[in-house]
Amino acid sequence: MKTGAILAAAGSGLLTPVMAFLLVVIVAFLLCLIAGVDNDTVADFFTANRSLTVVKSTLALCGDYIPTTALLGSVGMVALGGYDGMLVAVSAVAALGSV
Repeated sequence: MKTGAILAAAGSGLLTPVMAFLLVVIVAFLLCLIAGVDNDTVADFFTANRSLTVVKSTLALCGDYIPTTALLGSVGMVALGGYDGMLVAVSAVAALGSV
């Protein structure tokens, strides 16, 4: 079965999740706009108002990105690989638990 046939067979059942996703994205964007209005200077956007060294700031950014990539990588493996991807996700959780 072709992808177009699957989407056509879904009919209006596909409309509700897409609209819910767009609503969440729009609300998140509006919250970012509302929160960002008060921050006018460049110094407001730096970590700890430029009081950290380059090394500490880099470690803070890595601390933000590494868990995100681990989570998204595991979810992507499950989505693309099915049960084989689930094995990768479980082994990643086991590796994090042993630290």
